[in-house]
Amino acid sequence: MLFFGNLAINFLVPFFVLMRNDTKRKLGSVGIVAIIVLLGHWIDFFLMIKPGALHTAHEVLGHGMHSAGEGHGAEHASSFVAGFTIPGLLEIGTFIGFLGLFLYVALNTLSKAALVPKNDPYLAESIHHHV
Repeated sequence: MLFFGNLAINFLVPFFVLMRNDTKRKLGSVGIVAIIVLLGHWIDFFLMIKPGALHTAHEVLGHGMHSAGEGHGAEHASSFVAGFTIPGLLEIGTFIGFLGLFLYVALNTLSKAALVPKNDPYLAESIHHHV
């Protein structure tokens, strides 16, 4: 389910929302699409990392070892493991922590710099520019 949701979030939603020219010029719609794409990329990295981490955890803990008489049919492809199949509290907390750290550093750095250029001859023209 996460795989097909990932395809929709990373491709279909931005494609269809930003297809029209007027939505690309609205700050709110572009901001919402940017947040959706950021969430989609986070889910993409989750889907790349966690299945291998679950396999490694089974090998380390010995769950993947079978005796000679047993078959390998004990594990199913649809098995649900919290924190590996869907994001758990650790993954969400780590995401929020790094997001907070990034916002703090970026906004702190931006507050120290002038974001509007001084003595720019085209500043007034660019402020009142409408397409």
